[in-house]
Amino acid sequence: MPVSYSPLKRGVTRMICLLFHLVAWQAICDAADHKSLKIQVDPTVTCLSIICDIDNPVSTSQVRLSFRRSGEEQWRDAVTPALVQYSGKEKTSGSERQLSRYAGSIFGLSPGTEYDVKLDVAGTQALTTTMTRYVPVVRPSREPIIVRNADDLVAKQNIFQPGDVVLLKPGKYGQWRVSTGGAPGNPILYRPLEDGTVEFSGIRILTDDVWLDGFNVVGGGVSGYFDLPDKIQERVSLTRLVVSEAEYAVNAWGEEWFVSDCVLSGKNKRGEGIEFRGSGHVAGFNDISNVFDGISYGERNIDIHNNAVHDLADDSIEPDYAWDNYRIWENRFWNAGHNGISFQPIQGGPWYLLRNQITGNTYNPIKLRSGKGARFFVGNTVVAQRAVQNFDRFFHPDGVFANNLWCVYQANGDGHLGYGKQVDPLKMRLWDYNRYDVVPNKIVKLNKVFNLKSLREIGYERHGYVIFARRSASNIPGDLVAGTPRPILPLPGATLDGAGTSDAITGLANLVGPFLDKAPDIGAFQLGLGIPWTGPREFVPQLAFGVPTGWTRELPAALKPYQGLGAPRIKPGTRVILVNEAKQSFLVATFTPHSASEKWKMFEQYMANEKRQKNIVPRVDFRDGLAAKVHPTTIKGRRVAQFVGARVDAGGVLSIVGGVPLKGLESVQDDWFTFIRSLYYPWSI
Repeated sequence: MPVSYSPLKRGVTRMICLLFHLVAWQAICDAADHKSLKIQVDPTVTCLSIICDIDNPVSTSQVRLSFRRSGEEQWRDAVTPALVQYSGKEKTSGSERQLSRYAGSIFGLSPGTEYDVKLDVAGTQALTTTMTRYVPVVRPSREPIIVRNADDLVAKQNIFQPGDVVLLKPGKYGQWRVSTGGAPGNPILYRPLEDGTVEFSGIRILTDDVWLDGFNVVGGGVSGYFDLPDKIQERVSLTRLVVSEAEYAVNAWGEEWFVSDCVLSGKNKRGEGIEFRGSGHVAGFNDISNVFDGISYGERNIDIHNNAVHDLADDSIEPDYAWDNYRIWENRFWNAGHNGISFQPIQGGPWYLLRNQITGNTYNPIKLRSGKGARFFVGNTVVAQRAVQNFDRFFHPDGVFANNLWCVYQANGDGHLGYGKQVDPLKMRLWDYNRYDVVPNKIVKLNKVFNLKSLREIGYERHGYVIFARRSASNIPGDLVAGTPRPILPLPGATLDGAGTSDAITGLANLVGPFLDKAPDIGAFQLGLGIPWTGPREFVPQLAFGVPTGWTRELPAALKPYQGLGAPRIKPGTRVILVNEAKQSFLVATFTPHSASEKWKMFEQYMANEKRQKNIVPRVDFRDGLAAKVHPTTIKGRRVAQFVGARVDAGGVLSIVGGVPLKGLESVQDDWFTFIRSLYYPWSI
């Protein structure tokens, strides 16, 4: 039978056909765009930054990022990248940038290790292989060169070559312009013949591939030379420096600077502790004080971790004007004259703030002034003295605000976290699982005051809690303004989810943790896993480590009383022995050489479970290639808790063993884990 239709129906049919073709054409365009999927991967020592520029992006619910150590079969999930659609100007050049991309990070990797990275966008995949950077290392081809004094240092600069170890005799050397560097992967190492005996009044670095270790710098600080595009310094390492009375302690201007285990103190709270320009920088295990700002700026792909930043005039950390993948984790910030962490502006993001403690700020713990971009604010402990202005800017589309402990200090007359405009909960990836130590009837003011019930009604904090009634149990130091605050530990039982499952936080793989039991504790610290080490560590050859309170370094003879607790025989590779007489406990770290193909096998053997033996503390991985556990054993009829840890190094495996009478485990468990967390980097001087 013939089909007839009216002009109206004909028009509708044409519209449907046109709509079909438009949808089909968009799908073809998207498919074509995704077929040309390319990713840019940039490493630091323990992280990777991922960027994928894309013209026709899809929702991040259709995006998956995964990785594996090259040679592994099993892929591991990383946190889903953020969708970045942003227009902004470069801080240095002023040039305009239009961004449409996915950007994200992979955390907790092993230094100097090859990884495969896979990005899946709506079924289309891009795969690449990259390597994390090594910590500084020299490969000398001749004996160390001895420098007698400042004149001798200038005279010999032209004879230095890549891999040289240059040892300076004690003395005052004045101003130094470092003009001779090494080669990528093989810098020139300059250090004192004896620790702490060489003093400079200022150091200017004018070349690449330089490593300065163990000097005192009084007055002038350490700086690079920054003149785009050519006159910048790359692959500069500063370790164990003591810089004092400097308005700018470190000007890290260039690419891939590594600043670790330094003490940086300013002059009358002026200038910067560390000022970054460029990308790829790492600042870890430093103590920074008496400056205007603790650490500032940098363009992208920057790691700031395990630092103690305190007693300064303005802000603890200012990533201002940075673009993507600014990572700030496991630091302690206190007594900033104004703000803890500044977002002024964030240029597209994402930025990651994980497991930090922020206390004692005169103004705001977080400064939210300008810019747009996803913020991942996860597992932090914050004590606020004022309500945060523009608090709505925290909740940018695709951002995460989860697992934090936010305490409103009693002097805060507002009684809530902050205020701003209303935000759309559907645009946030997650705002949930937080604990608020606030006045019970108000948490935040977004056009109107919201308590827990009203937040849940608009889609937020379905698993959040207010703990004002237990404020006295929050372990908040009595004086938050003066002195060094102790860690604010989580409340017993205050885990991420009442149901006890870390899967409740979806899409945060490789971001949350480590933790015991089924879910993380709330805030920056995890019960039973010690405290992340902040500030400089102690050093012996090939090892940087922290000594927990009450422990002492000892010689091999000191282990004799601990043989009944499993103390090992001393081997040539023993690096450090720690004992705690009061707690009847010991720790021994020993390095064993292994080939590249064998070291990961040996690492897994160290960490393998004993047959028919249940661990007291199951294996905990603090990053890839750094893990520990506690198991019970019997030695000569005595029940003992034994600590076993291991770390993969460039040339082998560092093994750690400890012991204590089983009934004394609770007194040392946190100490043991604090020690292994201090071993984050392998080290060789």
